[in-house]
Amino acid sequence: MNDRNRQILEAAWRVFSRYGISKTTMNDIAREAGVARQTLYNAYAGKDEVFRAVVRLGGNETLEQVRAAWENAADLPTKIDIFYAHGPITWYDMIEAAPDAEGLLEGFTGAAKAELEELASKWGALIAAALEPHRAAILSNGSTPEAFAEFFYATAKSAKYNAPSRDAFMARLQTLRVSTLAMTGQPVALAKSA
Repeated sequence: MNDRNRQILEAAWRVFSRYGISKTTMNDIAREAGVARQTLYNAYAGKDEVFRAVVRLGGNETLEQVRAAWENAADLPTKIDIFYAHGPITWYDMIEAAPDAEGLLEGFTGAAKAELEELASKWGALIAAALEPHRAAILSNGSTPEAFAEFFYATAKSAKYNAPSRDAFMARLQTLRVSTLAMTGQPVALAKSA
């Protein structure tokens, strides 16, 4: 990705966060990025395409950050901490900081549905690989690393919805942590707060 494209997508994220998807215009994005509107249209047909590119960029960068950090992680609880810090906690904070959080969430479930499905598949594969050393315990508890990875990701990603407070959101992540450690045969005492 070239610098100009990154500049456009970073500017687009700021505008989408500020106004939501439906209220954002291509002109708003071009102005924020400091490029001519035609330059923006040369790269993207419309704001939905820009939003999808923003989601792909952010999602893939987060995935790579977690993958790289996991290379030095000694155990599953540490990997959970890393995932929570880069993923659900960061996502929660981004949505909470957005003036039009509802409009932003609608964009994720509408315009970027295919991108989110692709990212969910990538996350599932990464998390399943982290769970693989615990396959026997997971199988004995009635699941597989692949199925539990899908459950873990979907639950962590969705923990922000309808959470009345940050404390409630964090409690949901803690419950998922304890469940994951129990499912993988890890001592639940390792379930430190997220």
